[in-house]
Amino acid sequence: MRGLQSLCEYYAQDYHAALCFAQDGLAYANSGPQSVRLGVNGVARARGKLGDTDGVRRAVDTAYDLLARNEAPDGFPSSVSFGCYNPAQTASNAATAYVSLGMAEDVDRYVNLAMPEVTRSGSVWTRSLVLIDQAAAAVSAATGDLDRASRLADRRDRHLGRAADRGGAPTHGGTRSAGYVAMGQHASDPGGQ
Repeated sequence: MRGLQSLCEYYAQDYHAALCFAQDGLAYANSGPQSVRLGVNGVARARGKLGDTDGVRRAVDTAYDLLARNEAPDGFPSSVSFGCYNPAQTASNAATAYVSLGMAEDVDRYVNLAMPEVTRSGSVWTRSLVLIDQAAAAVSAATGDLDRASRLADRRDRHLGRAADRGGAPTHGGTRSAGYVAMGQHASDPGGQ
């Protein structure tokens, strides 16, 4: 329950509340299967939004330690189940946490860990979110690689377009992509820096 509360607060942009719910959930989860989700989806992502680089690193490292202690499911289970995250879910959430910090190399490292299983899963939505994170990291990094971000966004759009033609995917990227578009527009505006 705390994981879902944390997720809701995260998307309501109350990152302190998201962090508190995730940490409270960890107290109850001990080192069980939910602890991986609470650590990487709750703690790491909220700490990323709060600008806490060391906290993100600790939360991601702890989530991987907990993943090793739990039985990770085969395939790509629901992100809101009571079971353990799989390695790709853990990596993709770690990538999202590092996006908020503008740490493109860390985002790429975790996206590269997640992408093979994300691709095998056939989940157009998950693949799109991972590509959005990678594009956002390219825009927000110190080097601000807008060309790379554009290529990744184009890949995502083509991927979603093919899936929509088959009737299998939403035709938009939701809140995450809208925020990253605004970030890219700000980064490309010389007066906005």
